[in-house]
Amino acid sequence: MFKNFFLTTFILISTYTSSQTISVFQDKNQLHTINTIDSVDFEIITEPINNGLNNGVYWFKIEDVEKGFLEINNSTISEAYLFDNMNQIMPTENKAFVTFKVKESTVLYLKVNVHKEARIPIVLMSDSQYLEKLNFYGVFTGLFYGFAFMVLIVNLFFFFNFKEKAFLYYFLFLSCFFIAFSYRDGFIYLLGISRGFIEVSEGFLHTFVGFTGLLFASNYLKLKSNFPKFVWISIGVMSTALIFDIIHLITNNYLFFVLSDLGSYFIFIGSWVSSLFLIKKHKYALIFFIAYTLILLFTFGYFITPSFGISSFYISSNTLKMGSYIEMLVITGAVAYRMNIIQKENIFMHDELYNYTQEINSLSIEIEKNKRGENNLLQEYNLSNRENEILEGIRSGQTNKEIGERLFISVNTVKFHVKNIYEKLGINNRKAAIKMYE
Repeated sequence: MFKNFFLTTFILISTYTSSQTISVFQDKNQLHTINTIDSVDFEIITEPINNGLNNGVYWFKIEDVEKGFLEINNSTISEAYLFDNMNQIMPTENKAFVTFKVKESTVLYLKVNVHKEARIPIVLMSDSQYLEKLNFYGVFTGLFYGFAFMVLIVNLFFFFNFKEKAFLYYFLFLSCFFIAFSYRDGFIYLLGISRGFIEVSEGFLHTFVGFTGLLFASNYLKLKSNFPKFVWISIGVMSTALIFDIIHLITNNYLFFVLSDLGSYFIFIGSWVSSLFLIKKHKYALIFFIAYTLILLFTFGYFITPSFGISSFYISSNTLKMGSYIEMLVITGAVAYRMNIIQKENIFMHDELYNYTQEINSLSIEIEKNKRGENNLLQEYNLSNRENEILEGIRSGQTNKEIGERLFISVNTVKFHVKNIYEKLGINNRKAAIKMYE
């Protein structure tokens, strides 16, 4: 397994270390065809093209080609045409990426029409290398999505059993994230989904990832009560991102797709910063902070950097999968931990409320005895009638202002009597006054 992993990784990062010579020409005005392309000046390249927003038509001249497979390892590229002399080679069907089976040839011309980021990693492999890659991709991808599906089921099970919405929101967030990842990983194409549908829906799906991420973070961190302004700003950002998605769909301008993605990324950054401020207040915020650190790093390296042609921070899909294993375990555990804390807090509050009610009942009994002239603790402490009236207000949970309005005296007078009551009873707060009559 590990041997296959390192072999496949080596193939993917050493695309241009083989004997082939690859040159590129960007046809900015889209003037050339296979009949005229031989007349242009190609520039030899030693690493994959990664030009970010500078998309359009690229021609590649590949010399001294050996028998095997040519793969464009970027699932966002769907329009590619390969020519051997003047003969067009058709791509193989039902592959995660655009793939051509090639024979030994002196020169091949590859035309790539890039609609999104101009990242064009051309992978040339022998038959055996391609078979190794397929085997590894099948096993590793199957394990990854199988594990992801299991985590989704676990979160859904927890939601129905414990009625904790954080599990539901995390389920929705993970579902959207993994569908979006399957677009870029190429897995979605193996399911027979048309590339046309994916081209239309991908931008909206990324926005849904941001929206469900906000739902989860808002519930988990209680953002509405802790940072209400951030929640409203985030809703505005996501609404703007949705507008950018619509503009991208109408104009096919990739810049608006990128702006929408940045809106979703803003949600993750804001949620991450919010958790940082809540660490001292809630221990479970620390777990969220750690997990979202992984999300920020991996989404930046995998989804954001290609749009700006940043090669130094780009991470592979396999690296993202490995990071996702950790993130899923950490977040699911964090939600369970937070739920346990909340349950303990609810039990404590229930017990406190019960004890407080019992104390109030005890004080009520003493007050009623006093009214009937029976022996009681109020007489024992020599409280005046006015003090008894104020103590009854304390027993019923009234504030000083409410007691004053009931007895038609000022708040300062109430405070004066309360002070005398505390001195006579030898206490210093209302709870202690109630507790004396348990």
